[in-house]
Amino acid sequence: MSPAEFPTCQDYRILELLGEGAMSQVFLAEQVVPVQRQVALKVLRWSTAPDAFHARFEAERQTLAWLEDERVTRLLGSGTTRDGRPFLAIELALGVPITTYCDEHGLALRQRVELFLQACTAVQHAHQRAVLHRDLKPSHLLVRTEDGRPKLKVIDFGIAKLLSPMVSGIGHRTERGEILGTPE
Repeated sequence: MSPAEFPTCQDYRILELLGEGAMSQVFLAEQVVPVQRQVALKVLRWSTAPDAFHARFEAERQTLAWLEDERVTRLLGSGTTRDGRPFLAIELALGVPITTYCDEHGLALRQRVELFLQACTAVQHAHQRAVLHRDLKPSHLLVRTEDGRPKLKVIDFGIAKLLSPMVSGIGHRTERGEILGTPE
């Protein structure tokens, strides 16, 4: 994807494509107003996406707004691209998948368990807020070294299940035969 094909969003300058999934693309972007900072901009692929995609995107926005753990990426803002696609501005979680980090840093079993406990703490916070992630995998548990210690972030709540309609006001059911997440 060339920069000319990047979506345009008021207050953000998109720098590069970081990744893409079935219903959205994630870009490295620079927020320019009201503050300057780098963010991850998650953009729905199509403005004409099925209503179910829009509902899931809205549910992710509400979920991220509801979660307040330092190990979960924070929602920084949201809006609509100039061509009508919703987007989420999310804390940029730099790092590598947890398994890659453990292998590259030669972590001993005790260190791996300590890192895994960070993931468990984040997931417990989500569960206490009536949220099931439903797509936990190494690529959604990013780790980087900060102040000489590994720091973990849980990302991508795109198919999270909100167990309490009181939390978001948005309800959606997973239909029989509906495949969510990454099949691998």
